[in-house]
Amino acid sequence: MSVSHFVIGTAGHIDHGKTELVKALTGTDTDRLAEEKRRGISIDIGFASFFLPSGLEASIVDVPGHERFVKNMLAGSTGIDLMLLVVAADDGVMAQTKEHLAIAGLLGIRLAVVAITKVDMVEEDRVLEVQVEIEELLSRGVFKNAPVLKVSTKTGFGLEGLVESIEKQSLELEERSTDLPPRLPIDRSFILQGAGRIVTGTLWSGVLTAAGSLELLPWGTSCRPRHIEVRGQKVSKALAGQRVAIDLTVLGPAPRRGDFLVAPATFRLVNELIAKVRVLPEARVELKKRKKLRLYHGTKEVFATVSPIGTKQVLPGQTGYIRLRLAEPIAAVFRDRFILRSISPITTIGGGFVLEATDHRRADISISHLDALADNDNNSVIEELAGRSPYPLTTEDVNLTAQIGSAATEGALKELVDEGRVIEISAWKRKHFVGAQIIAESDKALRRFISDFHQTHAYDFGASKEIVCQGVWPELSSSQADIFLDYFVSLGIICMSEGQVALADHVKQDPAAKTLEQLLQKINTFSPPNFSTLAAEIDVDERELRSLLKRLESQDKAVRVRADLYFSSEAIAEAKDRLVDYLAGAGEITVSRFKELLETTRKYAIPLIEYFDEQKVTRRDGDMRVMF
Repeated sequence: MSVSHFVIGTAGHIDHGKTELVKALTGTDTDRLAEEKRRGISIDIGFASFFLPSGLEASIVDVPGHERFVKNMLAGSTGIDLMLLVVAADDGVMAQTKEHLAIAGLLGIRLAVVAITKVDMVEEDRVLEVQVEIEELLSRGVFKNAPVLKVSTKTGFGLEGLVESIEKQSLELEERSTDLPPRLPIDRSFILQGAGRIVTGTLWSGVLTAAGSLELLPWGTSCRPRHIEVRGQKVSKALAGQRVAIDLTVLGPAPRRGDFLVAPATFRLVNELIAKVRVLPEARVELKKRKKLRLYHGTKEVFATVSPIGTKQVLPGQTGYIRLRLAEPIAAVFRDRFILRSISPITTIGGGFVLEATDHRRADISISHLDALADNDNNSVIEELAGRSPYPLTTEDVNLTAQIGSAATEGALKELVDEGRVIEISAWKRKHFVGAQIIAESDKALRRFISDFHQTHAYDFGASKEIVCQGVWPELSSSQADIFLDYFVSLGIICMSEGQVALADHVKQDPAAKTLEQLLQKINTFSPPNFSTLAAEIDVDERELRSLLKRLESQDKAVRVRADLYFSSEAIAEAKDRLVDYLAGAGEITVSRFKELLETTRKYAIPLIEYFDEQKVTRRDGDMRVMF
């Protein structure tokens, strides 16, 4: 058996016996509201659970069938693994039967069992007619192989076979990922006397525990679970795919349906989705630019504005790519499913799944990029996410974006690295991944940028790191750009010194080497030429002279004593030795004596002695200098 627990969701038209069937299977009446009892119909979602003969735990979400409560049905349908489609033998297939079936397909549900209820109320011929009608309806979609069973909650007929069929279908399910951060869409939030604030939902991913805190989105406030219940029993942890109730301490606004509980700082709010959608053939509208719709994601409803990508419109029966600009931010990630419904009258138009979720507008989106993201092959998706991203990504970054689990992410990255399609870079004791094409483009752009700089600044060692990063990777943060720079240094393509970046080949050839040597000889004295004379003597302009002097300074071969006054490091060291030796014997020295000691003039002796004051070699005592 591949799963230990799963969630069943009912579907079907109003008054077709969904709630009665759930009660027959579980012993629980899911109609909890007084109005539901009075009217005999489900208005809001209800919950129950039972164990299959094998011991497998099954939770059931009972959704309303009335067209006015499809919004509530959608909130209950999130997180469903298997659909239990209920069709009454007397009515047969009805409007909400078709709508619920379409919604289940759009939500990515792939397994279903169909129950023909109330078979005790009609003749066998009518039951067969309804069965044919159902099979014809299912033949056009993903549920064409779903078993169709006849049952009666009044007599108990067929219930045992229904349970067996549910258990057989469950064998095709796979466990949800528990190595992703926990994310719980809230479908109920209420105050329970004697307990406090209770929220419920189906845990979409990860493992939820009562230890630590949770973040309530979209509010961004902190919450603390007091305890967690599964099937009415307190548990130490809840696993992805389980129905969960949490007794919650809330530090801020009260949770409401549509909010998400997540691990702190793991999911971000987005206000734009790039998605692949399918418009239902029976929809009466097309998706075109500026079309306003209702979007249902998780348990939340928001208004959205459509912009088709690569086409002017997506017609009924077609699939396509669209941009959705949201009126409110939501906590959506890659591959999340959603439903689209019209504003008025409210009907289901279509649905799809998220390819990119962002908090800023993406302008440059190629169809080939979207095709790769829409691919069901994990390696193709990981290559597109890690290989096309301009940012260096860690394994955790890729896993959180791809939502396929750590093991699958690591396996795909290793295979892509082995094939040379993704490059692994170690930085700050972590592995980062960049697409081979991005590396090649960065290499080319980096060489071109620094080469251009060398041509116009021949006497500079290189361009400042900040200028290089802004010129080559303007979209990256400084820490992200540093990963690229360190990588290209490790390859021997560039050299870095004192915050400057140069091409390694340029440093080896160094056209300024001869001029630097001439300059060093000119300042290796206690009476170097003034700035303009120095520039003329080595045949450079003053800007180039400053660049050359900065290079010598960065190499510890020159010292700037005062603006535009440089001495060689060797001259400074000799002056210091003479000064210290003299003070060791005499104890004090005047500027005049220091001038004579260096055989120079006051023009140079004064700035030199003041430099040694700053360096704490000497200190001034009246007109004298003494050892510091």
